[in-house]
Amino acid sequence: MNKPLTLTNLTEEQVEMLDFMWSLETLEDLQTWQSCLDTEQFNMSQTLMTLIVQEAVEDLIMEDLSEARTVLKKFML
Repeated sequence: MNKPLTLTNLTEEQVEMLDFMWSLETLEDLQTWQSCLDTEQFNMSQTLMTLIVQEAVEDLIMEDLSEARTVLKKFML
């Protein structure tokens, strides 16, 4: 069950940056683009990538937890 990742409370600049990041084809493209950013923009891109990873991990954990509860309910008296 894959659901779209959701990040909230982003600025317009952060949304635009994420849209651009999603449009890149490869990790190399991302790294090349990041090398052209100033320090503040680079840090923002790194922060956004971290948020994406954290959200994805949280979704996986919640999905696994839900599946574990379903299995455990089968053994409850």
